Amino acid sequence: MVNTGLHCNQSIHEIWGRWVPSYVKHIFSVGMSSSQRFESGNSFLKKYVNRKNSLMGFITRFNRALSHQHHEELVANHVDLNEQFRLMSSLVMECQMVEIYTKKVFMLFQTEVDKSNVYICSKRSTFIGGKTYSVQRYKAGKNFDRPQELTYYTKK
Repeated sequence: MVNTGLHCNQSIHEIWGRWVPSYVKHIFSVGMSSSQRFESGNSFLKKYVNRKNSLMGFITRFNRALSHQHHEELVANHVDLNEQFRLMSSLVMECQMVEIYTKKVFMLFQTEVDKSNVYICSKRSTFIGGKTYSVQRYKAGKNFDRPQELTYYTKK
């Protein structure tokens, strides 16, 4: 658009705003930009393909990459469906999440829950439109980090 001098044309921007979202609507990208999606695909291909490959070599390696990715997904699905995960606590939330999350995400969730157990949170004050809390992290040997003050505003 810059080369043709149309970058300042308002009607082109309005048309662009209508067709671009519909053009990529079928792609679930979790808020990633198009360049991030490109880099993700590029890093995937770099594992299997290099510049010296012939066209036939590229096709063979590309098919091998897709087969490997499909196999990894099948293994992950098998683990998610057939293995029982060990719960670290008796939290109701953990029992619910083991049913919802994949193994990989559930293990990240468990790590975060475990990390959150070393924090002590206490309400310091309440004021019109908000509350102030003191948060401290417990360290081994009954030591605490310096408290951090957090303010939560209930009204804007």
